Amino acid sequence: FHSKNIHYNAETEKISIIDFQDLMRGPKLYDIVSFIEDPYLNLSFQTRENLRRIAFEELFKTSKTSKEILDQYYKTSAQRLYKAIGTYTSKFYLTRNNYYLSYMASAVTSLSMALDFLEKPEVGKFLHE
Repeated sequence: FHSKNIHYNAETEKISIIDFQDLMRGPKLYDIVSFIEDPYLNLSFQTRENLRRIAFEELFKTSKTSKEILDQYYKTSAQRLYKAIGTYTSKFYLTRNNYYLSYMASAVTSLSMALDFLEKPEVGKFLHE
């Protein structure tokens, strides 16, 4: 799930949500991570923090976020962002259209933050080379 799955019809003032690509069971946090860390949105750090807090309170019924929940969030985030970066790269090489490359910096920044949180900065070193 990401922001491009949300469609607004101004004529009817209705919101529709579509999401069927890669339909499968996954981590509990996958769709939340996909939306909050969505490179298309490029949300500020504070907005991401606020959305995470709200999502965790609803999902886990606690206002205190454990290291375990954050680890799962950032592991899921890293996986999702690697996938997005791969998709952007593939689409560029297949179409030679720069559109998707414009979201690469946001994806790489978010991925670096996730790897830093997970204390795996060496895994992401190649992102800045």
